[in-house]
Amino acid sequence: MTNTSRSLSASAIALALAASAIAAPSAFAQEADAVAPIESGAVNWPIKESFNDYIGRAGEITVTEGVVRDGNSFDFTVNAEDSELDAEGNGVIELDGTIHYYAHNGGLDLTYDDVKVVVEGTVAKITADLKLTGQRPGQDPVETEEDDAEIASFTLENALVPAENEPLTETARTTTFLDGAAIAGYTPGEVVDGGDVDIEITFGEIPEEPG
Repeated sequence: MTNTSRSLSASAIALALAASAIAAPSAFAQEADAVAPIESGAVNWPIKESFNDYIGRAGEITVTEGVVRDGNSFDFTVNAEDSELDAEGNGVIELDGTIHYYAHNGGLDLTYDDVKVVVEGTVAKITADLKLTGQRPGQDPVETEEDDAEIASFTLENALVPAENEPLTETARTTTFLDGAAIAGYTPGEVVDGGDVDIEITFGEIPEEPG
């Protein structure tokens, strides 16, 4: 082998070693990024208490899949398997169940499904799949639906940063309607009367990375 060949081979080995040295910290970074998963949780969302009170007198409100109606408020169970928050508390909290409003013999038929809390830092948005049919007196029939409509937003006191084997609680968070609320007849930008949100998230153990 010539001196030139030896020089090239040595350079190739040096580059390979350098590449492996760069890759190693990346692998360790992935392990360091492991966070405590959501183990369980609950969210109380009234939507709008005055509307609940009105429909309760003019029609009926029904709930499914674990949603519990508590007066003019709704208790949701967090679907821990489909929910995830990263190390900074950003992510999506999936909620089980649906809410169905029905009044005026079908003049109002509104369903909230696939409800989520989407979190970015201390800003949270409630989204849902909405389906609305009906007809107001003197107006044309309405039939519309939207997936992942942004219904309302609220601000957290602290980011929901995962803490191993600990619960995090945020209470009485004032909500404001977003553009997606217009499909249900609400006014975007309106601060919601009696629409305060409570959240409790319990985190599990940080998973061990394979050796």
